[in-house]
Amino acid sequence: FNQGGFMRSLTKSGIRELSAQYRSVLKKCALLNAIVLMLGVSSAMADTPSLPDIIQNHSEITEYTLTNNETMTADLGILKNPTVGKRTFTINGNGRTLDGQKSVDENVAGITVQDGQTLALNNVNMKNFKNTATVGGAIYNKGYSSTAKALITNINGDFISNTAKNGGAIYNDAFGEITSITGDFILNTATTN
Repeated sequence: FNQGGFMRSLTKSGIRELSAQYRSVLKKCALLNAIVLMLGVSSAMADTPSLPDIIQNHSEITEYTLTNNETMTADLGILKNPTVGKRTFTINGNGRTLDGQKSVDENVAGITVQDGQTLALNNVNMKNFKNTATVGGAIYNKGYSSTAKALITNINGDFISNTAKNGGAIYNDAFGEITSITGDFILNTATTN
């Protein structure tokens, strides 16, 4: 009736051959699925911490590289004195931008660097961070004493449209120290200073 290969393969031997091939494919799919589950490939992306999570909760991580522009859904957090002691944290931006959306958290700076901690920003742009309650729109460099300074070793990037009560883009406290700043400051606003 049909001259094509399909009908000819539905002989008893053809059906047995197709059935064996089908079982072989099912075994390979089951094996592949087991490997994926064993390696946790399906959840690997969900397990990667965000930049705010790294800054606040992962003192063992000392470097973060932006692979895309990132829009913040929370402030970046406080680079604080971890239980292990001093921490140097570097953000490599590759010319990319951290965008605070002007509505992330209007009561804190994008990043706060506290006593004994060091921050380096390499080719990172920061824009649209808003802190109307206190100081430092994008960065608050805060130390507690001359022996517990907060240090920013390098700021390389542009600061655009950041707002704070004092220090629209960056507020450097009395015990904060910045060793190098390269970049442009464009349309940053301090509402009282």
